[in-house]
Amino acid sequence: MRIYGANPSGKSSVNSYEYIAINGQTEFPLEITLKSTTPVFVNGALLAKSEFLGIDTETLVLITPCFAKEVIKIIE
Repeated sequence: MRIYGANPSGKSSVNSYEYIAINGQTEFPLEITLKSTTPVFVNGALLAKSEFLGIDTETLVLITPCFAKEVIKIIE
C-alpha cells in the first residue's frame, strides 16, 4: 500500500508492509531489508529498537512473541 504525502526522507511516497501474526510467532520474513531507521509497529504501537532484532536483514525478529492476529506493520 502506498501512502502519499511529505515525509522526512524527502520521498513523495512511502511503502507500508503488514503482517498478521500467529500465536507465539516471533520471526517475520520481510519483502525489504530492515534498516535502523525503519519504524516497526505492533497493533499500532511503535516498537523501541530494543524490542526487535533484524537490522540490515530481511527477517524481523520480535523479542516478545505475538498473540494470534496481532498486526505487525513496517513503513519504508
